[in-house]
Amino acid sequence: VQLIDTRAIMEMAGDRGTILRLQYQAGDFVHRGSVLLEASPPEALDDDAEAKLRDAFAIGARRTALQDLRFLIDELVEIAARALSPGVNDPFTANSCIDWPGAALADLARRDLPSRLRADEDGTLRVIAHPVSFAGFVDRAFGALAQYASADALAGKRFIAALGDVALGCDAPARLGVLRGQTRAFRDLADRAPVVEEAGADPRDVHAGQPVAGGYVATLFLAAAYVAIGLAMSAR
Repeated sequence: VQLIDTRAIMEMAGDRGTILRLQYQAGDFVHRGSVLLEASPPEALDDDAEAKLRDAFAIGARRTALQDLRFLIDELVEIAARALSPGVNDPFTANSCIDWPGAALADLARRDLPSRLRADEDGTLRVIAHPVSFAGFVDRAFGALAQYASADALAGKRFIAALGDVALGCDAPARLGVLRGQTRAFRDLADRAPVVEEAGADPRDVHAGQPVAGGYVATLFLAAAYVAIGLAMSAR
């Protein structure tokens, strides 16, 4: 699904006196025979109405960024994963991929997200859309990036800094709780990060074979994030 004309769907629901439930959102995969929406009561729609509702969906072979924020996030996560792979080892590109969703979520943290329940001007429920949540976007971005950033010290530091920036823009305690959860999850991943043995390292060297982003480094990152989150809460 590339685009959904929600205005046309709202108008059709009002004209026919029905409630329409969207089964998909922009970016979801559909195939021939997929049910795009459900109507209640179903007899309120005739063949003409069904044809117009089908025209409200633009279906294509590829995802687009026009209505699909998840697509942009997924692209950045994929680039970051490749940049942090052993064969590429480019943490600076990964840092850029962390900065952009961080900036987007910092802006999103100050916004009210639309309700999945869409009513007409009279207050009558007409459309039930997919829920859009701050937690969902955070998990899509930082939740997916964590497994890669936790194994690299530079990317890990940028990851925690980005979480702190998002926290500074949060007004809702629930959203701050989401960021705390991501920070704890990152700490756990970093503590389990694989040990990197240096070629020819002396096994008696206490610095040899330290986790890339684990141990005390992860603890420092975690402390920095909690400081940022604490400042955000105290400022409200």
